[in-house]
Amino acid sequence: MTGGGQVSVTVGIQLAYDRQLWEVSELAGASVLLATSLGTVRQVGTSHLLAHPSTRLLETEEGQPTTSTS
Repeated sequence: MTGGGQVSVTVGIQLAYDRQLWEVSELAGASVLLATSLGTVRQVGTSHLLAHPSTRLLETEEGQPTTSTS
């Protein structure tokens, strides 16, 4: 994920990562637990997730990212 500014990773945000759609289901220190709608879970480091080139934040119906940015 590239771009300036800060991104707040919170429980409930949805994102595309590593060719799948995920939702953040849990935050634990420097790691994030991701879950798919099919029940697949995956734990990754927050910095790895945000630096990975495939990571894309999904937008809400209003066209805004599902996270808050500063």
